[in-house]
Amino acid sequence: MESVIIKPKNKKDLKIIVDLARHLKAEVYCDESPYDPEFVDKILESKKQASRGKVTAIKTDDLWK
Repeated sequence: MESVIIKPKNKKDLKIIVDLARHLKAEVYCDESPYDPEFVDKILESKKQASRGKVTAIKTDDLWK
């Protein structure tokens, strides 16, 4: 059988989808993200800063000085 990945936008939609799947007697697996939410926030903030040009460039030759 095929698998389907559904990413609901909020917890209310998630509950509705899980309830429907269980009603249809489908197997339901819910996985939490393996990443610490605080870490994810830091990475996303860094991406925003990079897109705004707030980065520091280091020349390859200067890496080992």
